Amino acid sequence: MSRIQKQIFIVVIFFLLISALLAVFYFWSRPAMSCHDGKRNQGETGVDCGGPCAPCAKKINLKALQVLAVERADDGQGKEDLVVTILNPNEHYGVADFSFKIVEKGQKINQSASYHNFILPKQKKHIIINHFKPTEKGAELEVLFDDNFDWRRISGYPLPRFMLYNKQLRLFDRTNFYAELTGLLVNKSNIDYEEVKVKGILRDENGKLVAASYQIVNTLKAGEEREFHIIFPNQFSRPVKQTFVEAETNIFDADNYPRVLDSQINYIDE
Repeated sequence: MSRIQKQIFIVVIFFLLISALLAVFYFWSRPAMSCHDGKRNQGETGVDCGGPCAPCAKKINLKALQVLAVERADDGQGKEDLVVTILNPNEHYGVADFSFKIVEKGQKINQSASYHNFILPKQKKHIIINHFKPTEKGAELEVLFDDNFDWRRISGYPLPRFMLYNKQLRLFDRTNFYAELTGLLVNKSNIDYEEVKVKGILRDENGKLVAASYQIVNTLKAGEEREFHIIFPNQFSRPVKQTFVEAETNIFDADNYPRVLDSQINYIDE
């Protein structure tokens, strides 16, 4: 072997030794694979999920909330009663909290206050807004949702069941209020609720909104029957021919349960 060949051989051996040492150092010092390293490794089906890690989140296709109607009626005090009807077309998913604004078309969004609410799966919800003051009388109104929706999948929990009986609308000639809508509210659920809202919506013979109001019924126990009294403070501008009453409660609010029922509620956040 010539001198040059020996030098080449030594360089190759030296290079191989250095490479081996570097490889040993790399494998010895590199962090262990985990379910929090931001990489898809160790048999994971997604990045840091599936396989030996927690299951990957299910991809769901949620349908947007739909605004079916924005009804308005003069409240007799220079302001308006509004009834906003919103539909949630999703079967298993509700929204624990969403916010929206009522604006006049062409109005700057930041000039309107935000309203917060919730909606259950497949619910057609009527939201009553009293004392709304438009900047321009008769201007067309629209609903603008904010981007943040707290979607929840409801699993293993029965939706509330209420029945409403003996509805009566009585008109008065009093200084403190003009009309009262009364009836019986029955909690057909097997769960107590701390707060139930009973809403009354009145329309004329053509189905046009005349007035809207509501009452909060506190601590309604399972199976309990209670009277409700919805007050309408101002005189109606037109005769009432149609009376609509519904009850609702917020099952997403942990403070809504007088008894400890958290173990009976299984929400899956998505």
